Amino acid sequence: SIGGDLQIEYNRALTTIDLPSLTSIGEDLSIFNNSALTTINLPLLASIGEYITITYNLVLTTIDLPLLTSVGRVDIFSNDACNNIREYDLPCSCENDVITRY
Repeated sequence: SIGGDLQIEYNRALTTIDLPSLTSIGEDLSIFNNSALTTINLPLLASIGEYITITYNLVLTTIDLPLLTSVGRVDIFSNDACNNIREYDLPCSCENDVITRY
């Protein structure tokens, strides 16, 4: 668990985010502008206290959040290669808006 924010941003060489033991994030998850990122795998992540933002990861094709059930807001947009993820693919109920744009 992480009590605050998790920000993964501006990593040109990062191809995969694989955090198999992470179960909760107290505040925000931001995955932003990682130009080589293709896969996000967070298989045990169940709750995010505030919001999840996944944006400007241009070659991202896979987002795996199978246990995510609690999050305040979801923003998924401008991930040009990720045209198969929609808000209804996420198993969570969100308190606020769910935004997906490509």
